[in-house]
Amino acid sequence: MTKKNITDIIDTLISESPDTQMQDVTPSDKYISTPPDEYSLEDDDDDVSEYPDEEEINEGDNQPDDNHDNGPNLIWVLIRMMINPVEGWKRIRRLGITYEDAGKRCFYPLAALAAASCFISALYDASITLNDCMLAAVKIFMALFFGNFLTLLMFRWGLPKEFKEISDSNYGKVFVMFNLSTLALFYVLYEILPMLGPVLVFLPIWTIYLSTKGCRFFHFPQEKGNLLMTLIALYILLSPIVVYWAFDILL
Repeated sequence: MTKKNITDIIDTLISESPDTQMQDVTPSDKYISTPPDEYSLEDDDDDVSEYPDEEEINEGDNQPDDNHDNGPNLIWVLIRMMINPVEGWKRIRRLGITYEDAGKRCFYPLAALAAASCFISALYDASITLNDCMLAAVKIFMALFFGNFLTLLMFRWGLPKEFKEISDSNYGKVFVMFNLSTLALFYVLYEILPMLGPVLVFLPIWTIYLSTKGCRFFHFPQEKGNLLMTLIALYILLSPIVVYWAFDILL
């Protein structure tokens, strides 16, 4: 074997070695992968979890206090309004209570409770018969039930023309029902604690005060505000009394 042949064999082996191939081969651009970004989907999910959506925040702000399956307990809302009238009426407005809900979940149950309390008098007065309690219960419930509608009619007939729309507004109806509900509660206390009758008989004055605080949302003009609030308070107090007298005569 000649020296030339040996040289050719060595050159062939060198050209076929892996190192030489790696140096000679130039990778194509289409097979080159770009380095991954530092941003990842997991990081984005973590950021979202820390900051709730704006819609979720707004929905949370609109959730009423004392939340139950059917909304807040309106009797408890009424009691809080009686304790703190200014904030209570604001909360009633903020909750957006409809007059249907105010009737079903506050006014009608309390009117029925006031009627049922008439039977308590038979426990401490033997001269009162069951028939007397039944008649008293019917008159009390009817006085409150029809007093609600009579009050709204008096708003339409007895207020200046520019304020007659109060009787048709949702807040006007809720306003009447909540005020009459306070009278129902006061009557229950009167029946449960007859020995405090001379004191409890003045409790409807608190209803007058509550009604004046709720009238602020009617936006009466300043020069007529006191007169209109007085008329509204009188209509709320006198309407159930008139209905009670009417049923007392009929029954």
